[in-house]
Amino acid sequence: MPNQNDVNNLIYHPEGVYLPGVKFPSAFVSNAGSGNVDMYTCPAGKRACVSYIIGYNTAGTSTTIFPVLYVSGTYYRIGGAGAAATTAQTQVLVTNQAIILDAGERIGVNTTQAGMNLWANIVEFDNTAPIKSSKVVSMSNGNNAVYTCPSGKKAITLDQWFKTNFTLKKFFYFNNSGSSASLTWYGVPSGGSPGSTNQMGTETVTTGSASARLIGGLILNAGDFIVVNTNVGTGTQTAWVNVMER
Repeated sequence: MPNQNDVNNLIYHPEGVYLPGVKFPSAFVSNAGSGNVDMYTCPAGKRACVSYIIGYNTAGTSTTIFPVLYVSGTYYRIGGAGAAATTAQTQVLVTNQAIILDAGERIGVNTTQAGMNLWANIVEFDNTAPIKSSKVVSMSNGNNAVYTCPSGKKAITLDQWFKTNFTLKKFFYFNNSGSSASLTWYGVPSGGSPGSTNQMGTETVTTGSASARLIGGLILNAGDFIVVNTNVGTGTQTAWVNVMER
C-alpha cells in the first residue's frame, strides 16, 4: 500500500504532467436544500479538476437542477438544466463542460427543491502544476479575450478529460443571456487582432444551452491569445478553455 507521501505525489494527469500535492477531496452533499448549493471550495494554493456532478432525487416530485460556478461573490450558471425524476439519478455537470477551479472558487448546483443527494468527481492539486482553466465569467458584446499565453511559455488546449486529444471538445461556453447568441472563436497571433485570417469556428447557441467546440488542439506561443465574439450584450454568458503551459 502506498504511503501518504506517495499519494500526495501521484502523477495523475494522463499527459504525464506532474501534479504535486494531489488529493481526492470529498464533494458529497446529502439531502441538499433548494437554491444554490455549494459542494466544494478550492483551497488557497490549489487548483481542482471537476469532471462531472451526479445527483439523486429523494424528493416526492421532479426537481430541476443545473451546475453553478461561484467566483468572487457571484454564482454563474455553467450548464443546462435537467429534470431529475423522483427516486432517479441524473448527471448535472456533464463531462464536456469539465472545468478547473482556482483558489476560492466553488462548484455547486442550483435546485428547485430540497431532497437531492449530490456528488462530484474532483482532483485537487498544487497550483504550481502547468494545467488550468482560463475563464471569462461575464462576457460583453463583441470580442472577449478568454486566454493569453504568458511570456516565456507555450500552451496547448486540453479537452474535457484534460488531455491533448485532437478529436474531443476544447472550447467551452454557456449562454444564460435570455436570447440566442451568435459566437465566433479566434486563435490570434501575438500582436494581432481577431479577424477572418485567424477565425476558428462559428455557431449559434440558444439561451439556457451549453456549447463545446472541437477546433482541434490549438498550440499557442507567448502572447498568442484566444478570443470569443458574441453578439449579445447581456453579461450572463461564460466561456473557458482548459490549457497546459510549458
